[in-house]
Amino acid sequence: MGLFASFQQMHHQLKMNFFQNLRYCLAVITVLIMASCEELPCKHSNGVQLTAGFYVYNGVTLTDTSLQNLDLELGNDDSTVYQVQYEKSVQSISFPLSMLADSSLVVLHYGNLQSDTITIHYTQSLHLESHQCGFDEFFEITKIQTTNHQLDSIWIRNEIVDYVQTEHLKIYF
Repeated sequence: MGLFASFQQMHHQLKMNFFQNLRYCLAVITVLIMASCEELPCKHSNGVQLTAGFYVYNGVTLTDTSLQNLDLELGNDDSTVYQVQYEKSVQSISFPLSMLADSSLVVLHYGNLQSDTITIHYTQSLHLESHQCGFDEFFEITKIQTTNHQLDSIWIRNEIVDYVQTEHLKIYF
């Protein structure tokens, strides 16, 4: 009877060690899985955006200005492909350029005032971000055409539109 009791005790001890080791292994595996989960490597999933700031020049000083009731519309002669309505006053806007053409048409609607149309001409270059994320299109602004109903002029501050977060256009009113 003593041999059988010691065998049962040893079996019970091995069973307890097994479950403790199994719990430890599962905890280690869980930590390793959680550590291996990381954010997607594609931090530029929205592509590149052109940024334009709004300014007023009174002949002496240049100051930032805000626009109220601004609606932004991008498209071409056939359709509108991108539209944003700003409910608050804005000092700058950001938007994508068309990868299907060498120019983008931007219409700024100022509430009840007459709208302005801006045509941005550019060249494009394909950029490999990574093997996982694929390609993105970079742009080099070559020319700006605009109506002058509300806005006075546009200055190309930085002609390269890529991942660098910078102001590309200064729009003067």
